[in-house]
Amino acid sequence: MVGACGGCEYGYGRDLNVESVAWIRVQKISNLILNINVYMADVSKQRITLIHSVDLRGNTDESWIRGITYLVQNYVLPSPQG
Repeated sequence: MVGACGGCEYGYGRDLNVESVAWIRVQKISNLILNINVYMADVSKQRITLIHSVDLRGNTDESWIRGITYLVQNYVLPSPQG
């Protein structure tokens, strides 16, 4: 599993010739609560650059879309400066 492999995500990034790698882990807390964790890392520095999570209430397409959208818009994509 990426992120639990002792650094293999950096090797994947080097093989793909990318600056950053990202992966997501999902935890099922209960039948109605899930947690999405997103991680990003700098390949050349072999350093985590982002860790954020969001809880989902309900295991539906709508809750997944809302959770992923929230993570991407608020944490993953850089915000415009100005």
